[in-house]
Amino acid sequence: MEEKKKTYEPYHKIQENILAESQSDIKKYFANKIKGIKTISFSKLKRIVNTLYSLCRLHYISLEYSKVQRTQKNRHHPILVKRGQIYNALITENIGSELCGNHLVVILSNKNTNIFASKVNVVPIEGDGRKIPKYLVKLENNDLLSGTLDKDPSRIIIPEIITIDKARLDRLIGEISPDKMKEVNNKIFNQLELKN
Repeated sequence: MEEKKKTYEPYHKIQENILAESQSDIKKYFANKIKGIKTISFSKLKRIVNTLYSLCRLHYISLEYSKVQRTQKNRHHPILVKRGQIYNALITENIGSELCGNHLVVILSNKNTNIFASKVNVVPIEGDGRKIPKYLVKLENNDLLSGTLDKDPSRIIIPEIITIDKARLDRLIGEISPDKMKEVNNKIFNQLELKN
């Protein structure tokens, strides 16, 4: 007997259903919340509201990944990444001077975390690699085993290590050489004041 493939309702359909059922509730909720805000930049509020769709979509993707992982015999996460790989990550909106938007990131997590966890530790890459303070790492295309940077040279922003859900990982860009990863490791060691 042929096994039936499990199908999921498309995300846009789920979104339409939610909006149809609760649009007035959402409007009331936000109207009350906005009254409670003393000062806010309209442009920041607009960016936050525009981010809601992306956040809901990423959350949905994360839930779908979890469902797939639970069906795996070995319990491996469906998105397998490797330490030193570079991905485009969808970071979304920030608070203050935190990282935001789409950024290239380097995967820092170890092998076991990358196989089983739904989250990864990453460090972002920024396009301006001409000025490199001592706490950052210069990254050029010749530092990669594979792939190409859109801005060469770039720099790895060591102080901004973050943990993100794998749903935020978009496109694989390439992979950093072992020598460059050693340099990244040394800078992280210093940044976090790790002692042996």
